[in-house]
Amino acid sequence: YSRSWRSGTGHSSHAVCQFAKIQRMSEADPQARMIDKRLQTRGGDVEHMAWLEQFYRAKIREMGEEAALEIAEVVAHLHQERARDPLTGLYSLVYIESMVQQQAALMDDVGSKLAVLMIDLDHFKPVNDTFGHPAGNRALIVLARILRETVGPEGVAGRYGGEEFIVLVPYADEFRMEQVAVAIGQAAFTNLAEQANLPNKLTLSIGAVLAISGEPTNEIIARADRRLYQAKESGRNQLAMDHKVVSFGEV
Repeated sequence: YSRSWRSGTGHSSHAVCQFAKIQRMSEADPQARMIDKRLQTRGGDVEHMAWLEQFYRAKIREMGEEAALEIAEVVAHLHQERARDPLTGLYSLVYIESMVQQQAALMDDVGSKLAVLMIDLDHFKPVNDTFGHPAGNRALIVLARILRETVGPEGVAGRYGGEEFIVLVPYADEFRMEQVAVAIGQAAFTNLAEQANLPNKLTLSIGAVLAISGEPTNEIIARADRRLYQAKESGRNQLAMDHKVVSFGEV
């Protein structure tokens, strides 16, 4: 939390002082210190983030109503920063993992399905090695824009790590899942390199699955990841589903 707060702006000096006081309290608490370290180094997980938030809220209550109102802005700011990947503006890993669980449960309730797409840029390391990391970052930013535009307001797009992304498509069946995945793959195949100002074609591999009722989040993602591996192993620039592989075009 401390590193996120130091990058924030627009909060009163009193709120800053109050937050710093709470920060010192958390640093003096061994469990809070351990959890904060985990959040900073790995991104944490939903349960640990919730525990740390409760720690902060308890300390805020001890400081009175006026301080609580001011620091509520700080808490909201931290949540917003934690939910977003700073480079692409897409949702972060922690947020996406919580959304998989929530969306899958919601789809169960309404008798529909959640599609989960794991997406990886093919041969991305040579882009960074040949043209530099700023060029690689441009490609990631353009891909993020393609994902947002393709999934629309109902879908959720996030950066899973490095050049790997994840997309959630609610109210899906196999046809809708394939439709969205192919649209993403073909848009990248056609536009990604040009819009990122790179000379060589850039392609994606995608693994896609429909969540099974009651399936744990980690297993949903693991199944999608296995389909992604299948797409990579069988030639890249394609979508792999449980019973079908679809190419995005001839390189």
